[in-house]
Amino acid sequence: MQMILKDYANCVILNVKSVSVEHLLSVLSASRIFTCSKLLAIVALSIIFQIHKQEHAISVLQPVRDCDGPSSSNCLSCNLDRYYLADKKECYDICPSPYFSHFTKPDCLLTCPTDFQNYLFGNPVTRKCEGCNEACQQCTGSTNLDCVKCAAKYFYYQQNNSCLLTCPDNKYADSISMKCLPCDKSCTTCNGGSNSNCTSCLLPSVLYFSQCIQNCPNPLYKDEDLKQCVTGCSLKYPNKYADTTNMVCKYCHKYYNKCIGPSNDQCQKYKRSYFKYNDSCIEQCQPGTYQVAKKLSENEDDCKKCSSECETCYGPNNQNCLTCKISLHFLKKNYILSCLTDCLDQYIKDMLTKSCQACPSSTYFFKASANLSLLAILDSLTLIILQIWEIVFISFIYLKYQQHLT
Repeated sequence: MQMILKDYANCVILNVKSVSVEHLLSVLSASRIFTCSKLLAIVALSIIFQIHKQEHAISVLQPVRDCDGPSSSNCLSCNLDRYYLADKKECYDICPSPYFSHFTKPDCLLTCPTDFQNYLFGNPVTRKCEGCNEACQQCTGSTNLDCVKCAAKYFYYQQNNSCLLTCPDNKYADSISMKCLPCDKSCTTCNGGSNSNCTSCLLPSVLYFSQCIQNCPNPLYKDEDLKQCVTGCSLKYPNKYADTTNMVCKYCHKYYNKCIGPSNDQCQKYKRSYFKYNDSCIEQCQPGTYQVAKKLSENEDDCKKCSSECETCYGPNNQNCLTCKISLHFLKKNYILSCLTDCLDQYIKDMLTKSCQACPSSTYFFKASANLSLLAILDSLTLIILQIWEIVFISFIYLKYQQHLT
C-alpha cells in the first residue's frame, strides 16, 4: 500500500506529464489487495489526469489545428475558418497586406488562384480574392471599368477603360479588334468608320443612303423628326405636309390632323373638338353659319352658311333665323322668326327693336294710294331743289366778296 501511495505522490509531483490512465491502473493493479484506498486512489488519479488534459488543451491557441509551441507564432496549420501565413507561422481571420484569401485555399496568397471559370482579383479592402465583373476576362476591380481584358462578346472602350456590349454614340463596334472605334465626324451613330457608314445624323443633317446631308435631292423631302430623306411627309406623321418650295416636311396648323399646307384654309382633316368650314378648321361655327347635325360624308363641312337674311341661325332657310341682318326687321309669328325688308300688312316697323309689331286693336291699318305716294315724291324733290339753290346762292355771295377784297 505504501508503494501505491508513493507512486501516486510521484505522479502528482510530475504534473502527470508522462502518466496515462492505463499506467496508473497497471501500477495499482500490482497490489494484490483491492481495498477502498486503492479504489479511491484510482478515482483521484483519473480526475487529476482529466484536469491536466483540459489545461494542456487550453494552453494551445484556439484557431490552431497543429503547432510546435504555445504562442501564436508556433502554428503549423489553422482551423477551417482561419487562413495560415507560413512566413509568420500565424493564423488570421483576414490576411494582412499584401496577402489575400480565398475560400477554397487554407493559406494566405500573394496572388489569387487562376483555376476558376471567372477571373479573380485581390480586393484591397476585404483582402479576399473576388470574381471579376462578367464583362471582364481579367480585371483589377469589381466593375466593368476595372477590366484589363474584356470577356467574349464585349468591346473595349478606351475613353473610360470599360468593356461594353454596345458602343456609345459616335462609336461603332469593330468585330475584328473587339474595340469601340470612332465614327466619321458627320455621323451621330454608325456601323463603320467612313462617312458612308452613318446610321443616324445630327441636325440639321439627315440620313440619305447611309450618309448625312443637309439638303435632300428632289423629289425627296427633309424630315427633321425622322432625321432622314423621305418620299412623303405624312407617312409617319399624318399632321405634316410637304413644303414643295423648300423640299422639307412641316407641321399643319394646330387645329389640323391632316392638311395640304400651313394656313387655316388648307385643312383636310381636323382634330376632334374642331369644326371644318370651307377647308378651314375652326374652334366653333362663326356668326352667319350653323353646325350641321348630321354629315353625309367626312369631307362635308361641319359649319354651313345661314340664309342671307339671317345674322345667326340654326338651319339653312330664312325661317331658321335666330337674329336678323341689321338692315332687316324680324317678325316672330307662330314660334317662327322671319327676317323682312318690309313688314306685312297689319304690322308696323319698330325702329328701336328692329321688329315688326302688330297694329293695336283700337286702330285700323291705313294704306296710302298711288296718288298720295306720288305727291310725297314731288314734295321730296322740291325740298332737294331748294337745298341746291341755297348752296348756289351762298357760293355766289362768297365769290363777290373775294372780288371786292382784291
